[in-house]
Amino acid sequence: MAHIDIHQYATTQPETVFTTELQIKPEVRDKIIHIINEGDKQNYTSNVKACMTDWGMQEQPGFMELEEEFSGIIQYVSGIIDGSPPPLQIVNMWGAKYQKGDYTKVHNHWPAVWSGVFYLTVPSDYAGALMFPDLEHHIEPVTGQLVIFNGSTRHGVNTIKSSQERIAISFNYEPMPPQPHLMSHR
Repeated sequence: MAHIDIHQYATTQPETVFTTELQIKPEVRDKIIHIINEGDKQNYTSNVKACMTDWGMQEQPGFMELEEEFSGIIQYVSGIIDGSPPPLQIVNMWGAKYQKGDYTKVHNHWPAVWSGVFYLTVPSDYAGALMFPDLEHHIEPVTGQLVIFNGSTRHGVNTIKSSQERIAISFNYEPMPPQPHLMSHR
């Protein structure tokens, strides 16, 4: 392979992080917590060093209802940024239960267009900030908060110092693949 030079430049384009609060039904919350409490499915092998579900939870009870909420918000924020965004679809969703000493390594979700986290329960004491090291910014989570950011944005979670659990749902959205029957024939 030929030599490849890397050129990195500081940009002046702002990086956008969206936050909002969601109210979910108690029965939806309880379904999700029940599934997460079934135990760790990843064995701490991902960037998330906490008890974690499978990756494809968007079709599971409770998670489906959240996905419906998220999809409308994702299309809305895409319109703010892009004006006329392509249709997007959720590609994965997972839950994580953080306990004292748990954390998430800094990483990104490329090629996702949008990534996010919804805080189902957050301890009353230190919950472990969602950090964005390249943005030199962090967000202290609160129960019911939804945070959405560009999938290529590096982020992580500081070590949990609380003896209480923090339960979060994370997700990624990507453009829908072209539909052959909708494409024009030339």
